[in-house]
Amino acid sequence: MLLAVGVTVTAVSGLALVGALASYFLDATPAFLPVLYGLSLFGLPLGFTLMVLFVVVSAVRRSRT
Repeated sequence: MLLAVGVTVTAVSGLALVGALASYFLDATPAFLPVLYGLSLFGLPLGFTLMVLFVVVSAVRRSRT
Protein backbone atom coordinates (compact mmCIF):
# COMPACT_ATOMS: atom_id res chain seq x y z
CA MET A 1 0.00 0.00 0.00
CA LEU A 2 2.77 2.42 0.95
CA LEU A 3 4.64 1.71 -2.26
CA ALA A 4 1.55 2.15 -4.43
CA VAL A 5 0.77 5.53 -2.85
CA GLY A 6 4.38 6.66 -3.25
CA VAL A 7 4.51 5.66 -6.91
CA THR A 8 1.14 7.29 -7.62
CA VAL A 9 2.08 10.55 -5.92
CA THR A 10 5.41 10.63 -7.77
CA ALA A 11 3.77 9.88 -11.13
CA VAL A 12 1.12 12.58 -10.69
CA SER A 13 3.76 15.07 -9.57
CA GLY A 14 5.95 14.22 -12.54
CA LEU A 15 3.05 14.80 -14.91
CA ALA A 16 2.32 18.10 -13.17
CA LEU A 17 5.95 19.12 -13.65
CA VAL A 18 5.79 18.22 -17.34
CA GLY A 19 2.56 20.22 -17.65
CA ALA A 20 4.09 23.26 -15.96
CA LEU A 21 7.18 23.11 -18.17
CA ALA A 22 5.06 22.65 -21.30
CA SER A 23 2.96 25.69 -20.42
CA TYR A 24 6.10 27.80 -20.14
CA PHE A 25 7.51 26.53 -23.42
CA LEU A 26 4.21 27.32 -25.11
CA ASP A 27 4.03 30.77 -23.46
CA ALA A 28 0.68 29.89 -21.94
CA THR A 29 -0.38 31.07 -18.52
CA PRO A 30 -3.24 28.83 -17.43
CA ALA A 31 -5.09 29.62 -14.23
CA PHE A 32 -4.12 26.25 -12.72
CA LEU A 33 -0.36 26.83 -13.08
CA PRO A 34 0.17 27.42 -9.31
CA VAL A 35 -1.52 24.07 -8.63
CA LEU A 36 0.90 22.36 -11.01
CA TYR A 37 3.83 23.99 -9.23
CA GLY A 38 2.48 22.98 -5.84
CA LEU A 39 2.04 19.38 -6.91
CA SER A 40 5.55 19.28 -8.31
CA LEU A 41 7.14 21.05 -5.38
CA PHE A 42 5.58 18.96 -2.62
CA GLY A 43 4.54 15.77 -4.41
CA LEU A 44 7.89 14.63 -5.76
CA PRO A 45 9.74 14.69 -2.42
CA LEU A 46 6.72 13.20 -0.65
CA GLY A 47 6.44 10.37 -3.17
CA PHE A 48 10.12 9.50 -2.99
CA THR A 49 10.01 9.67 0.80
CA LEU A 50 7.11 7.21 0.85
CA MET A 51 9.00 4.82 -1.43
CA VAL A 52 12.14 5.00 0.73
CA LEU A 53 9.98 4.47 3.81
CA PHE A 54 8.55 1.35 2.17
CA VAL A 55 12.06 0.00 1.60
CA VAL A 56 13.04 0.69 5.21
CA VAL A 57 9.87 -0.88 6.62
CA SER A 58 10.34 -3.93 4.41
CA ALA A 59 13.95 -4.31 5.53
CA VAL A 60 12.96 -4.08 9.19
CA ARG A 61 10.22 -6.68 8.72
CA ARG A 62 12.61 -9.08 6.97
CA SER A 63 15.25 -8.69 9.66
CA ARG A 64 12.76 -9.66 12.38
CA THR A 65 11.84 -12.98 10.76
